[in-house]
Amino acid sequence: MEKRDLKISFYKAGTGKGARIILPIPWLRKLDITENEKDIELILDEENNQLIIKKR
Repeated sequence: MEKRDLKISFYKAGTGKGARIILPIPWLRKLDITENEKDIELILDEENNQLIIKKR
């Protein structure tokens, strides 16, 4: 398992706010997420306080 400390960027989006996280390209390559195949499933696991990213 690899670990990196990252920051989330917040920005104005219309009348509200949005957030972005930049993921390392080597990690995306390992998950086979590319510019052509970029659909993911994002899961909020509130019980374990985790966000889980899976390729769709």
